[in-house]
Amino acid sequence: MPMTATQRGNDTVVTCDDVFSLKDTLLSGQTFRWRPYEDGFLGIVGQKALYISQIGEEVVLHNCEICEYEGFWQRYFSFDEDYKAMRAHLEYDPNLVKAMEYCGGIRLMRQPLWETVISFIISANNNIPRIMGIIEKLSARFGEKISTPYGDMYTFPTAEALAAADITEIRACGTGYRDDYIKKTAAAFACGDFVGDELCGMDRYSARKRLMSLQGVGAKVADCILLFSVGKEDAFPIDTWVRKVMCSLYLDGQTADSVSVKRIEAVAEERFPRYAGFAQQLLFHYIRNNT
Repeated sequence: MPMTATQRGNDTVVTCDDVFSLKDTLLSGQTFRWRPYEDGFLGIVGQKALYISQIGEEVVLHNCEICEYEGFWQRYFSFDEDYKAMRAHLEYDPNLVKAMEYCGGIRLMRQPLWETVISFIISANNNIPRIMGIIEKLSARFGEKISTPYGDMYTFPTAEALAAADITEIRACGTGYRDDYIKKTAAAFACGDFVGDELCGMDRYSARKRLMSLQGVGAKVADCILLFSVGKEDAFPIDTWVRKVMCSLYLDGQTADSVSVKRIEAVAEERFPRYAGFAQQLLFHYIRNNT
């Protein structure tokens, strides 16, 4: 059941009848346009800027009408999903029980596809602070400046803007070798060669293959897009951290470089036949913050 939301003055207040951590959700590598602000976080998604904070069981979306919350932010933060049931289902795995004790309040976000695709192309072989910096530079150069209650902010560039941009200007934002990937993928979106709506009706592997037709999108990036935007709960992105934790906990401590991605995928499918993506995010966030 969706969490209860009420209008309180200019704010929408969501009462959590389940475990939720705004901090763990926004800082778990799913998204890159949120930063600490006052008692919470400030971010911009599409044309929407939001200051959001959490005190105990209350999540406050400041200067946000409840109709905007129900029309966009509720799904964005997965407040319409039953995570209590997901966690209960995964309690058969003692490793996940331990991870849930540490960061069980994480939720998988449902972000706009275009922004997610470009963000995770940038994420390849990169670290989170640098990814955030590149995205902010791209937004300042190619996005639209809008006025918000928190000052001027820049929207994420449209596919048309990046497709038309000179590649040297994209590179000037710190993208490195990804500049060509960004421009060519933007062109695919802008001219209609890639239509994101088709992904929803595909199984995970067909959708991954379709995403991998885009420049700069490999298997791991495609799985991140499927999990953090499209809503494919069986997607299981495998990066250095996930490879490490899977080998340590489920492959008899084998070294990470001795096990193939296909082998890890097979183990994940066997071990987590339901909610594999949520299991991955729990393990990822837990291992990244406890080693």
